[in-house]
Amino acid sequence: MRKRWQLFWWQCRFRRYRVEYLRYLAALLTNYSAQLTFKGIFKKEQQRYGRHHVRGRLAALWLQRLNQHGGDLAIAWRGSFSPELLQVIRVCQHYGSRSLTQALQFLAHQQEVLRRLRRQNQAVLWPAFLAIAVLFGALVLIPLFTVPELRRAFSYVPPEYYGPATRALFATAEWLLRFGWMIPLFALGAIIAVSISFSRYVGVGRLYMDRLEPWKSYRLMGAYNLLQTLGILLSLDHVHLPLESAIHRLADTSIPWLRLRLMQIQKRIIQGHTGASSFATGLLDKEDLWFLADMADGQSLEHACMVTAQRLAERIEERLNRIVIVARWVVLLIGVAILLALLFWHYRAFEELRQGLMNMFV
Repeated sequence: MRKRWQLFWWQCRFRRYRVEYLRYLAALLTNYSAQLTFKGIFKKEQQRYGRHHVRGRLAALWLQRLNQHGGDLAIAWRGSFSPELLQVIRVCQHYGSRSLTQALQFLAHQQEVLRRLRRQNQAVLWPAFLAIAVLFGALVLIPLFTVPELRRAFSYVPPEYYGPATRALFATAEWLLRFGWMIPLFALGAIIAVSISFSRYVGVGRLYMDRLEPWKSYRLMGAYNLLQTLGILLSLDHVHLPLESAIHRLADTSIPWLRLRLMQIQKRIIQGHTGASSFATGLLDKEDLWFLADMADGQSLEHACMVTAQRLAERIEERLNRIVIVARWVVLLIGVAILLALLFWHYRAFEELRQGLMNMFV
């Protein structure tokens, strides 16, 4: 168990090196004149960085896995990269070093785009995170400070003199004191459930969910990855790969959502649909599907996939920026509204207690 947690910690630390490492490997495979293998690369990494650096520690692990699994790079990198990325690596490695080199170049660019989007979103969302933290702090203060102070200040007021706002405030404080720990756990569980549903939920409602946020953005990102990968596979010079074979290779994936989408495309190909019409499964929006069909009519299908993927990347970036800005203002306004409501609630309870104290002495 301890070794698993240590491995998880090293893999988490490696995330900051992913983009640079993929670029390094792509440049190395492109410009290296002699015979080069990943075993040799990992041995050099292990010798250069040593066991106290994340790259040296993981290089030793990758080298061990390569020897155990016959040079399967996707298995060697399991846990260090996302399953979507490893699926591309597995398929491109099957078709040789040239396809793998193209895949590494594409994946480095893709990871750079994702990292830039993540940093932009974090920079925009930090006021919303701060508002949520202040709101949780206010909820913690109710049972631990504000309500005990009110009880102490108005200890002479009997419960039968309490007003409705005071009774509700004291009952809420008691509930928070007993069950308040469930609120962050429930919020964390909801976030984890939504994150897992992106790639794993393929039930009857998934096609409807893919029309809504945040599942729609995940669908567009999946379409971008799929089209870019197909563009790489279909444009290989040393092997002629039809669309059906490329889809069949990609269908052997551990991601249930992607497997479902690929099976839908395979079904349309079996039904006789060819070219861009094979993608009329709901994976792409109508405008993007029409764009793909127009590009395929004017150029080859692999060129159409590449151009459409670039169009999707631009749309995804604009869409996420817009969604993040809206989400920030919504969270800020809701947080301010709740804080003002709590403040007014305490004011009403204070007035009721003051009036109750006066009535008791009268």
